[in-house]
Amino acid sequence: MPSWFYALGIVGYLAAPVAEEAGLPKPLVMSGLLPLVVGAVWLSIRQIRRRLES
Repeated sequence: MPSWFYALGIVGYLAAPVAEEAGLPKPLVMSGLLPLVVGAVWLSIRQIRRRLES
């Protein structure tokens, strides 16, 4: 499984109470968070690779 999949699950659990309070379905909130999580994981991996190469 890709690392972003696990990260999205964790963020989804953290965002679930906020989504419930706002009256939004959890899948909608998770799909909105997906680009942010994938971007954050990509930037983190990129930074780690750069540090290892130098």
